[in-house]
Amino acid sequence: MAKDSVSWFLNQAGREPLLTIDEELILGRAVQEWQTMEPTESPTPEQRRIIRRGQRAKDRMFKANLRLVINVAKKYTKIAQHLELSDLIQEGNIGLNRAIEKFDPARGYKFSTYAYWWIRQGITRALTQCERTIRLPIHAVEIMTKLRVFLPEYQRQHGRMPSVDACMEHVGMKDAPTMRIYLRHMQAVTSLDARVAGDSENSTYMELLASDGESPWDYVEKEDAGHYLDLLHANVHMLAPKQKEVIQLRFNLANDAESTGGQDGFFLMTQCEVARRLGISRQAVSCYERRAFNVLRLGLANSRQDAVA
Repeated sequence: MAKDSVSWFLNQAGREPLLTIDEELILGRAVQEWQTMEPTESPTPEQRRIIRRGQRAKDRMFKANLRLVINVAKKYTKIAQHLELSDLIQEGNIGLNRAIEKFDPARGYKFSTYAYWWIRQGITRALTQCERTIRLPIHAVEIMTKLRVFLPEYQRQHGRMPSVDACMEHVGMKDAPTMRIYLRHMQAVTSLDARVAGDSENSTYMELLASDGESPWDYVEKEDAGHYLDLLHANVHMLAPKQKEVIQLRFNLANDAESTGGQDGFFLMTQCEVARRLGISRQAVSCYERRAFNVLRLGLANSRQDAVA
């Protein structure tokens, strides 16, 4: 809704007279009678009368409580970054509609007290789904809401942050990896266009990521490559002599300056170069290499199982 439309809606809501307690009870019973009626394709005259009376009662209760929706929605305008007041009002109206359908006058509660929580739930769930950069399930957001209260309180009492197990116990979870994901999601998402604090050149995160330096992905790849090379070194003794010789030359596992041509670090010889070095055909090098990899894969799999155990 445009700004003029919101103003018109607010004016119209203010003109609707409020309900007395007796009117709430009468209208609530009419809606409840309509909601509990068994659906049928050919209603009787009495059933049609119940339906019309229930619909009119629901419409009257809805209009009389629009001011409550507006008051609740205004409380969340400072929290909402992407949703306008009109959006918050619409979500609150959905909660109000649900409250009218579920209201039971026999319990003795005032309708506005009952409806407040449904209106509030509709608005907060909309904020949960629309305000986050990364959308999360409702139950995940509820857990993180509990953690936001628990973490500072625990730190105040114990002088340190709680462990993952303590967080799981507080919210009633048993899955530690999922809890770690929730704790990471509690950190705010930073825009790549944001300025880096403390940077003298006032650079953005995107500009830093686009630099000529080593990227985080390159660093991780090198770390993984080094880890697997260590495993290859540890399992190369499992190979037959010719397979071992081919693999050491192909991937510089021997680390000798002669095989690398005087170069330091990781060096890859082609199959043709290995074939000339050993005096065999390139097809023979390929065959030795393929068989060696089958043996090394088995060794890597066993090493991973031992690490997990």
